[in-house]
Amino acid sequence: MKKWMIIATALVVVGSLMFVIVMTINKWDFTKLSTVKYETNTYEITEEFNSILIDTSTVDIVFVPSGDESCKVVCHEEEKLKHSVDVKNGTLTIKETNTREWYDNIGITMGSTKITVYLSEGDYEKLVIDTSTSDIEMSGDYYFDLIDVSVSTGSIDLTGVSCKALATKGSTGDICLDNVIADESINIKRSTGNVKFVKCDAEEIFVKVSTGDVTGSLLSDKVFSTKTSTGRVSVPNTTTGGVCEITTNTGDINIEIE
Repeated sequence: MKKWMIIATALVVVGSLMFVIVMTINKWDFTKLSTVKYETNTYEITEEFNSILIDTSTVDIVFVPSGDESCKVVCHEEEKLKHSVDVKNGTLTIKETNTREWYDNIGITMGSTKITVYLSEGDYEKLVIDTSTSDIEMSGDYYFDLIDVSVSTGSIDLTGVSCKALATKGSTGDICLDNVIADESINIKRSTGNVKFVKCDAEEIFVKVSTGDVTGSLLSDKVFSTKTSTGRVSVPNTTTGGVCEITTNTGDINIEIE
């Protein structure tokens, strides 16, 4: 037994020394340990479109104002988990293409993937995003008839965006709406995550969260209907305006009117 203990200790020491040597050579860049290969693909969009559809699994999505009328999509993605990008029936469609085999799921993944959409500011019909694990960011002077975002795990951060209606549902992740204006409704459903409004407004607002705080500021009076099992509630005692219905099982509700 003593002999085997000495051998095991020696193997641990040798392995540790080899790890230190390899990491020192690679300047302690842990991404060099990744067994997954990545590539960056750029797609210049020349066809006209008025809607956007993104269907993917585990890639962050960022929208950036292009500064002119041009549009391009830059995908930093796995070599065997890429995305097709094209315009179909007036819709910019970005879909995941999975060519991995079962054994490609065995290994070390140290990198990150991201889709960056350089989009001209203006009016559009629909923005539909369906993803499993993604952080989503959009900032700019955009108007959509409908924003519909489904994300299982990941945060949503929208700034300066306007729409007719916004609907989002998901399991885990925070939502921050900053200067987001909806002509008709904002509808948010989340299992776990905080919801924050910063100078937002809509004719009707519905928020349902299982675990998380709902806080922030709105721009016009609302008729508030709130419910929380464990948490504090602080909302204006206004009696005019549209409906603002907020429900959370565990979390505080704190809304102000600017």
